Amino acid sequence: MKKIRDDVMRVMLLLCLVFAVSCSQVVGMKQHQESLIGEDIEVVRNLYVKPYRAIAEKPGKTKVYSWNEKLTPISDGNKLYSYENPYRECTIYWVVDKSDVITKGYFEGSECR
Repeated sequence: MKKIRDDVMRVMLLLCLVFAVSCSQVVGMKQHQESLIGEDIEVVRNLYVKPYRAIAEKPGKTKVYSWNEKLTPISDGNKLYSYENPYRECTIYWVVDKSDVITKGYFEGSECR
């Protein structure tokens, strides 16, 4: 009986940890975006567009990638930049004014970190 209780406690602890980590990732992304409000869009472009990550496909062979960038004009004269992660379900959006200053940020996707 004690073994079953210990196993149940371990599972509950594991579930609590998984929940806490998943919530902290969303908060982390929100904080990241809030910290860049008021910055020039080039700051973001330097973070996402430059190839920055190498993935080992096979021993001795790696693949370098960057986020997929898309620019969409908005009817009020502002612009919407979107950055899609090529390997995860995550797209990050930045609204930029006519001076290329970030005014808003938001994201979509279950794998945004």
